[in-house]
Amino acid sequence: MSILSEWKSLKKIKKMGINQVIPFYESLLRAGAINFRNIDFLSQINPKQKKVFLKSLRVILEGNIVEVGCLPQLGMALLASLYFILNGKRVICIFSNILEFNSYSELLKIYKEELGIDIGVKENEASEEKDNSYTKDIVLVEYVRFIKDFYADRDLIKIRPTVAIITEVDLCLYDRRLFLFRKKNLTAIAAVYQTRNNKKSWQDQKEVLDFKETALLFDQVCGLCSLITRQVTKEITKTYKISVKSIAKFNMDASLQTLVFKSRKEKFDVLADDAAKEKNDILIVYYSQEGYHSLIEKFKGLKKSVVLTINNDSDLNKFLNMTGDKKVIGLVQGTLGLDLLAFFREKKVKFILAEHALFLHHHIKFKIFSKKKLGVQVKPLLYISLDDEVAKIYTAGADFAQPFNLIEFIEQKYSTRWMRELIARGILRKIYRLRSVFWDENNPLFTEIFTPSLAEGNKINKMNKEMNKHISGLCFCGSGKKFKDCHGKI
Repeated sequence: MSILSEWKSLKKIKKMGINQVIPFYESLLRAGAINFRNIDFLSQINPKQKKVFLKSLRVILEGNIVEVGCLPQLGMALLASLYFILNGKRVICIFSNILEFNSYSELLKIYKEELGIDIGVKENEASEEKDNSYTKDIVLVEYVRFIKDFYADRDLIKIRPTVAIITEVDLCLYDRRLFLFRKKNLTAIAAVYQTRNNKKSWQDQKEVLDFKETALLFDQVCGLCSLITRQVTKEITKTYKISVKSIAKFNMDASLQTLVFKSRKEKFDVLADDAAKEKNDILIVYYSQEGYHSLIEKFKGLKKSVVLTINNDSDLNKFLNMTGDKKVIGLVQGTLGLDLLAFFREKKVKFILAEHALFLHHHIKFKIFSKKKLGVQVKPLLYISLDDEVAKIYTAGADFAQPFNLIEFIEQKYSTRWMRELIARGILRKIYRLRSVFWDENNPLFTEIFTPSLAEGNKINKMNKEMNKHISGLCFCGSGKKFKDCHGKI
């Protein structure tokens, strides 16, 4: 029986069960019809991996979140969509980062031309013109774009029974849970580091959209992620009442080789000098636009080097395939998805983090990506400074003159950075401890700020003052000592 014939037979079943649709997926596997990123993905994996592939799909169809490692998440979300469509549902596939949809053109072509499924694609940039994309059987939309569309039209989900399948759920449901609007414009995104069931100060504010409330409007929410930490699993399960199941097995150690500097200027000066001395190509991860502009400015004078800004899959592929006499420095913003590992060639490069990621699950992904794809056997190198946003929770108002005097003395005398690494580890331990004690629903962590207004600035300053009050006050352990002289001491 052909794939089309099987599909037509399945459409005749009034209430589709998971066990009834799994054989159809197996037929797609056998036929080699599943084509992701314009290559036959299934020819790249062995029978054991195909079994994992089907097992992961089943977890999604049951309405759960599954940790799938390096499997292609959007492709799997599109496959899972077939089951929900057969049960009369519309599916919104929500992904965390900007993708190139032509990567999945072959699969989408099969859906449209052979299976007769209508597909709507929402471009990443908002348009003033209304379209009918959200009326289609399957809607492909980036997470923040969906939030903007939903905030403007709360009836989007009510059009018909709808299932949301979300890729990289940790980067969406956890990292970007709260959305702050001003006059219908998105101004900031925030995460809740941990919930303590406190009454939220922002709960009744109309201009704050909590995705926890939005998720309740869907018939079902399920999804995938490459990997997920225990902390994030706990928060997603508690907040969204969705089970998280693990198929992939990774080392969840988030530690990195880290260097600390007094200021961002000093940090970027040293990073640029290190990059100039490096013989191999370099991949540098940044988070803020300020970080990007600082890097571009520092690399202007580098000779025999090419700087490539990586905005999408094709740019990353170009970086990994570039050869020649000139050293290539790739600049990429944000966390790299592990599903890229299956499709790009390996290349030995130096891997640098110019800014600390907001959450440790990002660091774990960097380590896995660098080891499996970039041939990096040592830990990626992280550069931080005392005035980095992620460090201010601990370093604001503190006196670090003594440890940095020691750093300068040792580096001048012995030309080694071991003391800088030691101090960096001590600072990061205290930052992580502070977060676990003080960040909760009433102290959300801003992950993105688009148009900083006076109101947002005041909120951030107020939270920083509150945090400094905690640091200057008595330690939470009950010792009677000040925090900075007890658990806050380096």
